[in-house]
Amino acid sequence: MNVAQFKDELKKVYAKYFEGSALRIESTHGIYRNIVIQCFLIKDSTEAINRIAMNDMFRISFSITHNGNEFSRDEYIKNNEMTLPEDLRMVKYDNSYFIKPESHYYAYSQKSIAYRQTQGNARKIIDTFEKFIQKLSKQLHDDLENGLIHDNHVELLKKRLI
Repeated sequence: MNVAQFKDELKKVYAKYFEGSALRIESTHGIYRNIVIQCFLIKDSTEAINRIAMNDMFRISFSITHNGNEFSRDEYIKNNEMTLPEDLRMVKYDNSYFIKPESHYYAYSQKSIAYRQTQGNARKIIDTFEKFIQKLSKQLHDDLENGLIHDNHVELLKKRLI
């Protein structure tokens, strides 16, 4: 599977659970070569509180590397035609989202979704990503039903959550 197909598959998976939300997939080619995935509830910064993208409800991101190391400097992962190796590793950077605060001194509290790093080919990474997004969706449905979602995010979450 090449990089373009991989990115398209990840976007399709995310769109199945969060219609209209942004999924940012970036092939970094700086000091450390990897693929970074960031999940957002918002579509763009105009939907964010105070129009600041970092005010999004989700704090969910992953890094994909070649067997736990950076991609080879000989391979250019920004080239969407590059074939991905069979030994990829996906680790989480962040896996939480904002909910109502437990104390009146705070603006928000955070809730995490369990995740263990995954190793395998591109198909296995996509399947693991889908399982994580599925768990996230179920947990958000439960939290919405139980009134745990902060008032700032309820309307948008109801609009985006499938």
